[in-house]
Amino acid sequence: MGNTNSVALIENQNQSYNNNPGNGDGDGENLNKCMRTTPPAHYLMKVQSFSLLSKSMEKHESSLFEVGGYKWVLSFYSNTSEKYLSLYLTIICSDDDAESTTSDDVGIIPSSGWEVNANFTLFVYNQTKDNYLTFQAVRRFHEMKKEWGFEQIMLLETSEDVKNGYVVNDTCVFGAEIFIINHNAPTSAILSVVDCHLINNSIFRWEIKEFSDKYIYKSQVFCSGGIEWHLTISPNGIQSRDGKSLAIFLTKEHPKNSTTYAEFCVRIINHLDSKHKEYADNECFSRDKSWSCTKLISLEDLHNPLNYYIVKDTLILQLEFFLISHTKVLTSSKSTKMIN
Repeated sequence: MGNTNSVALIENQNQSYNNNPGNGDGDGENLNKCMRTTPPAHYLMKVQSFSLLSKSMEKHESSLFEVGGYKWVLSFYSNTSEKYLSLYLTIICSDDDAESTTSDDVGIIPSSGWEVNANFTLFVYNQTKDNYLTFQAVRRFHEMKKEWGFEQIMLLETSEDVKNGYVVNDTCVFGAEIFIINHNAPTSAILSVVDCHLINNSIFRWEIKEFSDKYIYKSQVFCSGGIEWHLTISPNGIQSRDGKSLAIFLTKEHPKNSTTYAEFCVRIINHLDSKHKEYADNECFSRDKSWSCTKLISLEDLHNPLNYYIVKDTLILQLEFFLISHTKVLTSSKSTKMIN
């Protein structure tokens, strides 16, 4: 599952809590649901004897963990009447946690007049496919609303079916990733998340003629989701354990001084029919980081004339974006306008 800053283990004899969760995110506002391979950056909670816990109407909480200068609790709740599994994130005030010790670098939330804006993602680990079902939202935590979450992340029947991979050997894994939006910072940033329905020019098609002539090809710069990109492809490929494979690279051209998270798919178009070869992935593009792929297709399959991937020495590569999350850095003057 990868390394995280904190890991909690809950067994069936641990304490559970009787208070029912809040209204959660039933309206779906600012909610994004997707699959991803990268584990949560901040917290994992492994739940043993899940079948015993899921039969109760109680909310079960993790231990305290610290992210962004604040203390948090991750909890799950099995609503047997509605037959859904729920997942929640709660910010802990000093009054809520009087017996706990606080490290020097953890902020103390005042008793009144406080708010914490957070972009958070909650995770459910698929142990069979080794990926994560994620639920992301941007929410304002404050004195009257310390808990946010998702009421109906999946049917209990779905979660408990071993074939689906979420509960294996009566064990499941939840996680959390939290990024604090500090609107008091002298320099601010806007984090925008755009899904496939709103991305302008979400599909880029690149037709490469005389494909076998060069060692490397670089596409023209194209704009998708307000970001400038380019593709690079190496027809001679890169050696892997399965033999030589086609090498494809995706690079963010502009802006350089920001971070962009993208979910996308690359395809080699079949000239004859719709039996295209494709590979879906996600990447966080920082200043000097590009995405590379050697898993799409072997050179043997690529050059097999029966596959119709290369016809008359022409290859067609397609890139499709499903989601783009971009952090745009603002100057101090623009930051002031943004929060006023």
